[in-house]
Amino acid sequence: MLIDEELKSGVALIFRRKAKDLLTEKEFVFSASMDLRWFNYTDAMKFLEMAVAHNMLKREGKAVMPTFDHRKLELPATFRPSADLLKGAPGGGAKETVFMRIVDAISKSSKQDRSSVISRINKKRELLRVDAEVLALLVAREDGLDLSPFIEEAEKVVRERVAQKVENGKDERDAKGEEEE
Repeated sequence: MLIDEELKSGVALIFRRKAKDLLTEKEFVFSASMDLRWFNYTDAMKFLEMAVAHNMLKREGKAVMPTFDHRKLELPATFRPSADLLKGAPGGGAKETVFMRIVDAISKSSKQDRSSVISRINKKRELLRVDAEVLALLVAREDGLDLSPFIEEAEKVVRERVAQKVENGKDERDAKGEEEE
């Protein structure tokens, strides 16, 4: 399962269990850590930040809400995020995602914290409906950063995501065709 799909499924399940469309950050983190027992508190915070960074959640003051209709998403009955999900999160272990590496580079050069940089990227998302990595590269370019360390990997991530979406769309079309027969 791709990171975006896993994040989306996790966010959807949390909001469904709470039967709400808006949760405080504390409610969200408590649900991921204590209710569902997916993470410890620190990792649940990382999960929240990753969901915001990948535009699965939108902040409204001290609350968060999904950026998609969580009620329409089909979820496996036994969904649980994989152990590898948080590896791309800040302080999450192995290699960070290209998105977070770009955010860190922007943060370092602009002397802004990660959440401010992610907020700038999300403002661009309101205007341009493109992948988070592309938006991060646009913000990095605006700040005069050298994009060469990120371009190849960002392109690979976006291509893989598009290929997965095409494949998922093909599977859905195949399933609908079988139902009609």
